[in-house]
Amino acid sequence: MLILSEEPRFIKDVKNFHERIKNVSDDVEKAQCNGLLEKLLDVVKKLDEVHANLAFDAKAMSQATDQRNDIAVVRKTLDKRLKDLKC
Repeated sequence: MLILSEEPRFIKDVKNFHERIKNVSDDVEKAQCNGLLEKLLDVVKKLDEVHANLAFDAKAMSQATDQRNDIAVVRKTLDKRLKDLKC
């Protein structure tokens, strides 16, 4: 079973985001970026739970699609914000 939060690529991306956020000098922006990262981690955790239920629940498949879309949106938003801040 896929557990996204334990995948090496995801772990590497999270570490990368943490390092980039450390370079944000504005405290308000840093807090917002940390909030987005926490949201990303929360959505991934929810997707992991959905994956665990796929074998038992037919509705879980549509939830998985929604969660994957949420992950993409949050990840892109965080990456864009950090790029705008040149971090």
